[in-house]
Amino acid sequence: MFRKQKSLPARERRQSISQDLPRAKSFSYYDARSSRATDSIRRIPIKETKSPTEPVYHRLRVRTVLLMIVILFSALYESTLSSNPKVVILNPKKADNMLLKPVSVYQAAASKLISASISNQNKLSINTSKLDSELQQQFPELVSVSFNVPLLGRQLDLDIVVAKPELILNTSASGKFIIDDAGKAVASDIGPAAQKLSGITLPVVTYQSITTVKPGDTVLASSDVSFINMVEYQLSAHHISVQSMQVPSGSRELDVYISGVPYFVKFNLNDSNSTGQQIGTYLATAQYLAGNHITPSTYIDSRIPGRVYYK
Repeated sequence: MFRKQKSLPARERRQSISQDLPRAKSFSYYDARSSRATDSIRRIPIKETKSPTEPVYHRLRVRTVLLMIVILFSALYESTLSSNPKVVILNPKKADNMLLKPVSVYQAAASKLISASISNQNKLSINTSKLDSELQQQFPELVSVSFNVPLLGRQLDLDIVVAKPELILNTSASGKFIIDDAGKAVASDIGPAAQKLSGITLPVVTYQSITTVKPGDTVLASSDVSFINMVEYQLSAHHISVQSMQVPSGSRELDVYISGVPYFVKFNLNDSNSTGQQIGTYLATAQYLAGNHITPSTYIDSRIPGRVYYK
């Protein structure tokens, strides 16, 4: 019923099967390996490598910058000045400090002057000459004032020299003043208690001038101060007690009143070179008059060297 097909030869059967199947891609070991290697390379991220010296260099650079900043701020701080100076009194003798105020007074005044201007608080801009002048105007008893800027440190040194009192000038218009060796009114009269405490006694001279005097004014010439002190010293050395001394208004005359006698002695302030000669003339005249029992009623005038008048 069914017809048996005729079987094909084996060779033809293999060819027919191979023609019907899809042709497979030829396999290559090299291509497969290359493909896998490429895929693995793409999947592994590549990391950047750094030089081992880079972190060290970075740290050194940071440290250098920080060090420079510290040095800069240190230099700026070192250039500034404190407003509280150190006060140094240069007078060597205690008796010379009779006019000295408490050191805290001078320090407070100096501190106020320094704080008044920001330029005074820097070593590069401070005007020490101006500060010297301003402080000396406040305290006429200071002969010398010197603000010294330190090379190292921030505290100023304030060196001061206090005037040496020479005499007390009793003015008609302004009262009593202490006069220094330059003839300047350095302070009002500090009274006998302070003089005694300092161990000195100042000669008192009445200045019969209507001119108003204030501390810091130059009232007498320095030669006048020396003349007056010399007269007082020489008369005291000859045991002659001086009752008072006066400078008449509008004159260059020194009138010295002697204790125990009715007359006074006239000296010439304009001729300070003949101080010793004028004193010697008076001493010789007083001795001569006493030996002859003559007592002047008004004055002995020794203003002209080599000549003497009495009345």
